[in-house]
Amino acid sequence: MLASSPTLLFLLFLLPPPSLPADVTVPSDPSVQWEELSGAPLSHLLLDSEAGRLYVGGVDHLYQLTLDLEVMSHVKTGPHLDSPDCLPPIVPQDCPSATSTHNHNKLLLLEAGQGAEPGSVIVCGSLYQGICDKRSLSNISQLIYQTSNPVDTQYVAANDPRVSTVAVVITTKNKQEEGGTGGILRLMLVGRGYTSKGPGDIPPITTRRLFPVVSPRRAFSQEEELGKLVVGSYSEYNNHFVKAVTHGDHVYFLFSRRDMWHKKEYRTYASRLCTSDRSFYSYVEVPLLCHGGYNLAQGAWLGHHSGEPALFIVMAAGQASTPVATSRSALCVYRMAELDSMLRRAQEVCYTEGGRGSSGQEEAYIEYAVSSKCLKLPKDSLSEYPCGGEHTPSPIASTVPLSAMPTFNTTTQMTAVTTATEAGHTIAFLGDREGRLHKVLVHSDRSGQQYGSVLVDSGSAVSTDLLLDDSQQHVFVLTNSRCQRHLQPNHWLWSFEPTNQCVTVQSLQPANQSKDEQTQSSALVPMGLSTTVVLKGRNLDVYTDEAQYMCVVEIEGTQINLTAAVEKTQDNTHTFTCSPHQFQYAVSQLQYLATVYLRRGQRRIDTSPGLRLQLYDCSAGQSDCSQCRAVPEEYGCVWCPGSPSPSCVYNQSCSSIPVDTCPPPQISQVLPVSGPLEGGILVTITGSNLGMRYQDVVGGVTVAGVQCPPQPEGYQISTSVEEVNDTQLVCQTGSSNQTGEVPVRVLFGKAERSVPNVTFRYLDDPVITDATPAESFYAGGRVVMVTGRNLDVVQHPIISVWVEPLEVQRVKRKRRLALLTAKQQLVFNSTMTTVSERCSVLSSSQMTCPTPSVTPEVKVKGVWFQLDNVRVHYESIKGKSFTYYPNPQLFPLNREAPDTPHRFKPGGVIAVEVVMGNLQVDLGLVQYDSDSLLSPVPLAAQISLGAGAALIILSVLVVILMYRRKSKQALRDYKKVLLQLETLEINVGDQCRKEFTDLMTEMMDLSSDVGGPGLPLLDYRTYAERVFFPGQQTAPLSRQLDLPESRRQTVEQGLQQLNNLLNNRLFLTRFIHTLEAQQGFSQRDRGYVASLLTMALHDKLEYFTEVMKTLLQDLVQQYVAKNPKLMLRRAIKYQVDKGPVDSVTGKAKRTLNDSHLLREDVDYCSVAGHLTLSDDDVTAVVQGRWKRLNTLQHYKVPDGATVALIPRSQSSGGVGVNQVFQTGEKTPMLEGEEEEGLRLWHLVKSSEDPEIPKHRKSSMRERERAKAIPEIYLTRLLSMKGTLQKFVDDVFVAILSTKRPPPIAVRFFFDFLDDMAEKHGIDDPETVHIWKTNRFWVNILKNPQFVLDVQVSDSIDAVLSVIAQTFIDSCTTSEHKVGRIIMSLEEDSSGQKMQLAYRLQQVAALVENKIGSSPSVAGHCACAHPGVRCQTVSSC
Repeated sequence: MLASSPTLLFLLFLLPPPSLPADVTVPSDPSVQWEELSGAPLSHLLLDSEAGRLYVGGVDHLYQLTLDLEVMSHVKTGPHLDSPDCLPPIVPQDCPSATSTHNHNKLLLLEAGQGAEPGSVIVCGSLYQGICDKRSLSNISQLIYQTSNPVDTQYVAANDPRVSTVAVVITTKNKQEEGGTGGILRLMLVGRGYTSKGPGDIPPITTRRLFPVVSPRRAFSQEEELGKLVVGSYSEYNNHFVKAVTHGDHVYFLFSRRDMWHKKEYRTYASRLCTSDRSFYSYVEVPLLCHGGYNLAQGAWLGHHSGEPALFIVMAAGQASTPVATSRSALCVYRMAELDSMLRRAQEVCYTEGGRGSSGQEEAYIEYAVSSKCLKLPKDSLSEYPCGGEHTPSPIASTVPLSAMPTFNTTTQMTAVTTATEAGHTIAFLGDREGRLHKVLVHSDRSGQQYGSVLVDSGSAVSTDLLLDDSQQHVFVLTNSRCQRHLQPNHWLWSFEPTNQCVTVQSLQPANQSKDEQTQSSALVPMGLSTTVVLKGRNLDVYTDEAQYMCVVEIEGTQINLTAAVEKTQDNTHTFTCSPHQFQYAVSQLQYLATVYLRRGQRRIDTSPGLRLQLYDCSAGQSDCSQCRAVPEEYGCVWCPGSPSPSCVYNQSCSSIPVDTCPPPQISQVLPVSGPLEGGILVTITGSNLGMRYQDVVGGVTVAGVQCPPQPEGYQISTSVEEVNDTQLVCQTGSSNQTGEVPVRVLFGKAERSVPNVTFRYLDDPVITDATPAESFYAGGRVVMVTGRNLDVVQHPIISVWVEPLEVQRVKRKRRLALLTAKQQLVFNSTMTTVSERCSVLSSSQMTCPTPSVTPEVKVKGVWFQLDNVRVHYESIKGKSFTYYPNPQLFPLNREAPDTPHRFKPGGVIAVEVVMGNLQVDLGLVQYDSDSLLSPVPLAAQISLGAGAALIILSVLVVILMYRRKSKQALRDYKKVLLQLETLEINVGDQCRKEFTDLMTEMMDLSSDVGGPGLPLLDYRTYAERVFFPGQQTAPLSRQLDLPESRRQTVEQGLQQLNNLLNNRLFLTRFIHTLEAQQGFSQRDRGYVASLLTMALHDKLEYFTEVMKTLLQDLVQQYVAKNPKLMLRRAIKYQVDKGPVDSVTGKAKRTLNDSHLLREDVDYCSVAGHLTLSDDDVTAVVQGRWKRLNTLQHYKVPDGATVALIPRSQSSGGVGVNQVFQTGEKTPMLEGEEEEGLRLWHLVKSSEDPEIPKHRKSSMRERERAKAIPEIYLTRLLSMKGTLQKFVDDVFVAILSTKRPPPIAVRFFFDFLDDMAEKHGIDDPETVHIWKTNRFWVNILKNPQFVLDVQVSDSIDAVLSVIAQTFIDSCTTSEHKVGRIIMSLEEDSSGQKMQLAYRLQQVAALVENKIGSSPSVAGHCACAHPGVRCQTVSSC
C-alpha cells in the first residue's frame, strides 16, 4: 500500500458540459470543482457502475457518494480500544497495552447478490486483527454481517497500516454444498503481508468463505478445506502485495519481495491460481523484469493493448537492496498471453523435467521453503492436470523472468495506472506522488508518448485506485481528502496539445447539406461526378514537421487516398482541399455514408463525431418520373428524357432539358383480384407514376365503383419490388456484445415466425496469432499460412493490400464552397486504393491466403486481413510490416538463342515453364540428344558415389569403436557393482554377528541386575488418587478450602446440604442422567464426575454399590437391544536403558516395538579428563538447519567413568528455554524446546532424508550402504523378546493364577451381570463374556505408575503397549490357530506382533489350562479374576 492515499477526483470531459450541482463548491479554477472529506489519508475507492454509486474508505471514516460526488451516507469506523498484541474482544483488564487506535481501511470490495440474498460491500479494517464486515450497497450505515466475538480463523487484513492487503471475490461451483444454493460457492482470496505483532501464522495468501454460511461455518473464515499458501518461514517471505485480479479461469496476484533463490535482491512477481483449485496445487509464480532497474511495483491495471489483455504496471527503482522506492519510475506493459505462457512453461518444466530445461539450467523450483521438489512425471501431466493435483509439486516458481522495455519513464514516482481503449488506440493514465495525472499514448510496439498532464491535487499522491467508468468518459482519482470534478469541454482522450486543445476536423464541404438533422454536418456528393472535398480543422499548429496530409475516404471497406492542399487562416484554422475524385459505390441505394478523415504521415486525425461524406445516386430506386421528382430538392435529382431511355440523374449530368411534368399513371398489377362482398381486405395496386406523395392519390381510387381509401403506411412511390426466393431468406447478422446462443426469429409485418429447436450461436471474434511468410513478390500468389482461433466462423476471409502511387500530384487550390461544374477536371482512379484476394479456411485454427498482385509503380502502405467485420492488421500480428519485393528474374535455358531448344540428355523436345504464385515464366524448349559417346555415369556422379562409400565405411568404424568403448565401460561398472555388493555383504555379515552376540545375552545377567530392592508399592490413598485423578498432584476433595473466614460458614453449610442431596438415591441418579443428557458432557467429564462421586461416597460403599447397580441396570436396559459385542516394568526399563535411546525421537536399540526401533550403530572412542556434560553448549555440532544434542560420544566419555548429576544454574540456560525439574526417575536433561530456525536431533534425524552438505556426501557412502538394509536390525526385537520372556511369563502366571479365591467384589459384580443377562433373556455367551472381560489388568500393565511409584518413558511405554496387546488377544473366545494368527499379523506388517505371534498362542493355551484346571463352582472359577476370559455364563 502507498504511504499516503489521497482524494477523490472526478474528471468529466463531455460535449456539452453538464450543469453544476448546487451543493458542490467551485474553486478558483472554473474547470474543477471539489469537496472536502474527512478521514485523510483516504485509501480505497470502489465504483458500483450498475447502481451509479461510489464508496470511499479512509481512516476511521467510510463514505457513499453519487457519481456527482454528493454524499449519500457516512459511517465512522473508529477509533476504538485495541492493541495489535491482543486478540478480540478487547477487555482492558486482560490487555493492558490497549489504547484508542485508529481504524485504517484495508479492503473495500463489492460482493454481488445471490438469489434472495442482496449484494453487499465488504469492508475490512486494521482494528481487531483485521476482521471484516458486510454493509448494504444502498446504505452503508446498515450492517448485514458483523461478528462481536471473532475467532482466530476470521482475521483477514493486516493489523499494521503500513502492511499491504489485497483481495478479490470469485464465484465457483461446489458439488458438496449444492443444497439450496445451486452449488454456488463465493470465496474471497486474500493476499496480505507479514506483521510482527498479533497472530504470526497467517499465510500470505488465504481463501475465505463468503457464501453460503451455514452453522457452524462462519463468514470470512479460513477453513481447512479451503486453500492457503503454505510457507516455511513467514518473516523471510514477506510479500508486499500490490494488486489481485481475475482473468479467465485464474486469479493473479502481483507483489514484490526479496528473491530468496538467486541474488537476495527485491523483485516483482506475478503469481497465478486456478479459481477451482481449493488446495493451491496450481500455484505458480514468475518474476517480472522491467529493464532499467525498475524492480518495485507500485500500482497495476488489467486492460487491453492492441485488442489483447495486458497487465499495465508502474514500477519504481528500489533504493540499493531495500524495499524502499525511489522517485525514478516507469510504466511497463506485459501481455497476459505471454505471462500465461511463462507460467505454463514453469509448471511443465517442474512437472516433467525435474525443474531443468533443455540446456540443463534450472528453470523452475519449489519456493517458500516447503518439503517438495520438481519431478519427472509423464509428458502429458500438465495437459491432464492443468490445475495440479495431490501428486504434482507445488508451489512452483520460475527462475526465468518475463521481461519488458519501459513504455514511459519519469523522475517522479508514479503510484497508479489505468487505461482506456478507443478506436484501437490505448491511452494510459498515470498518477504520481505530486498529485499529477499524466496521459500517455501507448503504441502497438508498447512504446509510449506523453501528450498531456493534469494537476489534480498539488502535493498529494494519487492512490492506486484509479478508475474509469464503463463508458470511459469519467476518470475517478483518489488523492488526499478532496473530491474533484473536471468540466473541460474538449475531448480529453485525444488531446495532443499542452493546453488540452484537441486536434479534430470540424467541418466538411461542399456546402449543399441535407436539412435532415441526423446528417446536418455531412456533405452531399453525387455519384459519378468528379468532386473536390474540402475539410476544415483547428489546433494543427502543434505539428512542426513537414509530413504530408492525405484525405482518406472509406467506401465499402476500401480506402481512397487523396492528396490534400493546406491553407492556414488567422484564427488558427486550417483548410484542406482534397484532390478531385469521382466517387462510386456498388450498393443500389439512394445514399451511402462514407467515413472521411485526415492522415498526417502514419497518424490518423479523426473528424468530429457524426461527420461523414454522404454519397448518393439519383438513379438508385428511382425507376419512374414520380419517384425521381419525389427525391428531396437538395439532392438535385431530375427526370432526364435523354437517350437511350429516360432516367433519373443528377441535374448537371442531364444532357437535355429536364421534364417538369410526369406522364399519366400506369397500372401493371392488382392483387388480389377477388374478395368477399363484405370487403375489408387489402388490395395492392402496382404501377408507375402513381403520384409523388400520398396526398396525390387520396380520394382517387375506386374498386368496382366503390371508394377505396388508400392506406398511408402502404403507399410507396417506388414501383420496384425486391426479389426474394420463396424457399430461402438470406440475412446478415449484426454485432453482439456477448457470446452465447440466441433464437432465430423472422418478422413478416405483424406476423412472427421462429425455427423450432434451432439457435444461432455467437462466438468470440476470430483471432490471428501468426501469419507467415512476411514477404511476397509483386506478381502475388504466394501462400500466407495464417494461424489463430475461431477462423472457421468467418464466411468471407480476405487479405487486402493498401497501395498508393509513388508520385502523387500535389495540387493547390483555393477554398471552394460550391459544387464543381460539369466541366471540372475528371481525376478518376488517379490513386490506387486496395487490392484483395479471398482466403481459404482449412480449420478453426488455420487458413491460407494468396497474396494479391500489385504493380511495381505503387507503394505498399499496409496489409490486413478482413474477417467479415473484423479487421486484423499484419503489423499487430508480427510486429513488423508486410513487404513486397520485385518479381524474381528467370533466364531462358538457352540464353544465347532463346528460340532454339536447349540440348540435354537423349529424348524428345519438351517445353519448360516455371510457376511461382501468380508468376508464370516460359524458359524455352529442351531437346534431349542421343549421343552414345557420353558416359552412362557422369564423372561427378562417380566422385559422389566414391565419397559416399567412404563416408559409410568411416561411419561403421566409428560405431564399432564406440561399441567397444561402451562395452569396456559396462564391464568396469559391472566390476564396480560386484565390489560394492561384496562390501555390502561384509558389512551385513559383521552386523549380523554383532546382533547375534546380543541375542545370546544370558538371562542370569538380567535377573541379577534387576534383583535389588523390593517393589516401591504405593499406599492405598496415593493409589486411589492416581487411578481416579491421573495427572493431578493432589485430589480435589483432599484440598483445604481457601476461603475468608466471613464466608467459610456459609460455604461449609452449602457443602453439607450438597452432601445430604448426594445421599439421596433418587436425586443422585436423576442428577447423573441429567449430566449425561447434556451434549457438551464429554467422556473426560464423565470420568471426572465419576471419580469425584466415588471419592465423596467412599465411606458409604453399600449405598454407593446400590447406586452403581441402579445405573448399570439403566445402562443394560438402554443398550440390551443393540447386541453390544464389542518386577516387569523394571526389567523393561533396565533392558531398554542398556542400549542407546534417542532423546528427541524416543527410538531405542532394545525394544519390542519396531516403530520405536533405533536402526543405527552408535560407536565412539574415549578420552580422559574432568568434564561438565550438558545437552547444549558452545561445542554443539550444527549442520545446516540441524543441531545435534551433545552425547557421551560427543564428549568421548570412556566406559567405567564416574558420572554425577549436578543442579543446573539459571544463568547457563539458553534464551527462551523452560527447564522443569521433577523428582523421581524422569528428571530430564534435555531441553523441551528447539531453537528458532534449528531442528534438534540426538542419534538419528527425524526426517527420512536428512540434509547432508554437498562436501560430505561422498564421505558418507559407506554409511548409506549400511542403511540400505534396515531389516537386519529386526533381530534386536527378538533379542529383547527373549530377554524379557521370563518376566512376561511370571506376570501372566501371577495374573491368571486360581490358587487364591477371587475378590468378593468381583464375585458380587459377576453375579449381578449374570442376573441381568437372565432377566433380559441374553443367552449369547459372547455378550456375557464382553461384559465380564474388563480391562483392569491391561490398564495396570500399560500404566504401572497407577500402582508403583515409578515414571514411564516413551520407549518403555512402547514395549508395555506390545505386552498389553498380547494379553488382550490371549483373552479372546475364538479358536487360537497359529497359522491364522500369523497370517493376520503378517498382513498387519507390524514387526512386534509377528515376533509375538507364537507366544500369543502359548499365552492363550495357558489361559485355557487355568480355566480347565479350576473348580467349576460359582464364585471360585478363574474367570472371576479381571481380564480372564469366560467360556460360558455357567462356568462362573
